[in-house]
Amino acid sequence: MSSRSVHFADRRAAGRELATRILRLALPDPVVVAVSPGGVHIGFEIARAVAGPLHLLPNGNGGASAGYRPHSPNVLNRIVLLVDDGTAPTDDLRAAARQLRHEGASRVMLATPVLRGSFVDTPEPVIDEIVYLLRISDDERVEDQFGDFHEVGENEIQHFLRDLRDPHSPPAPPLEGRPTLADRPILRVRTPPVNPA
Repeated sequence: MSSRSVHFADRRAAGRELATRILRLALPDPVVVAVSPGGVHIGFEIARAVAGPLHLLPNGNGGASAGYRPHSPNVLNRIVLLVDDGTAPTDDLRAAARQLRHEGASRVMLATPVLRGSFVDTPEPVIDEIVYLLRISDDERVEDQFGDFHEVGENEIQHFLRDLRDPHSPPAPPLEGRPTLADRPILRVRTPPVNPA
């Protein structure tokens, strides 16, 4: 029995690698919206890197249930980074992207450390671009790409939100000295443009 290949120590490590890649894109004042709970660690690292706020989107159990709650961030004429750890259902991500565009986002970019192949094969026009670190087949499991992929609880989420608001919170621990996926050329998928009505 062969041992599995672990690409990321945990979600935070993956988030720091993804944040490094996003910084190289030099996006102007993006809004970070993380799919909760799995995307919170990753969104935290990205929001800290781009010096922006972190907004949470509860992960629904179907396309329609992924819509925004009343405390939606102001995304009018802003670039939105929709952040996930790779486990949110495809229909939920597409529904969230459609809602973000409906609320006036100028661009919606999906940012995820692990991208399932089927998502690229059937792109959603309202997602302008996908930035990712690793692409896997639908036969592979997202959790197998991480050393630690524990279930994220509410207390942990609140801890991250407090740290992000605290200017004196300690910096993120450094990545290991080995080369990371973020050192490779930027992997981006540009999806088809939205056809005008």
